[in-house]
Amino acid sequence: MRALAGAEFSVFGVRKESGGICFVTVPAQSPADRAGLRSNDLLQGVGERRIVPLADLPAPDSLVAGTTLLVIRDQARFASRFLDPVLQL
Repeated sequence: MRALAGAEFSVFGVRKESGGICFVTVPAQSPADRAGLRSNDLLQGVGERRIVPLADLPAPDSLVAGTTLLVIRDQARFASRFLDPVLQL
């Protein structure tokens, strides 16, 4: 994972004020993979919480199965729900 800065957000088709964390790589069969995340996805929200700086990412042990992840992939926004009881990022 890495935080983006400035014009890097334009690759995802969003403004920098929208925030988000980029998943550089997502290993196969990892909890993030099972949650539907892919390499180069931009995670913008977890549940009702917007992720602007990396510090906004909730602690992995605070997430429960069924939590909605708001993701930008190929400049399209979608929601994904993970089934793991804990998503370890």
